[in-house]
Amino acid sequence: MPGSDIGGAEGSAGQPSDTTEQQQQQTTQGESEDAASREARIRRAAYDAYVRRGGAPGDEVQDWLDAEKQVDSQKK
Repeated sequence: MPGSDIGGAEGSAGQPSDTTEQQQQQTTQGESEDAASREARIRRAAYDAYVRRGGAPGDEVQDWLDAEKQVDSQKK
């Protein structure tokens, strides 16, 4: 029914309840922190690869791709 509050996900006038909004904000914030943390770990691993090969230019894309694989494999 229109305007009903079945399920508790919506408050009055069909608006999301404060609890739902807070949960969504926390989830989004947590995902943003996870993504930022992942990127920082990838950045560090790619830099380490650059240093290991003597700082020679030209392989930064491959360094990044290898670092992504390394970081993602550590999560499992």
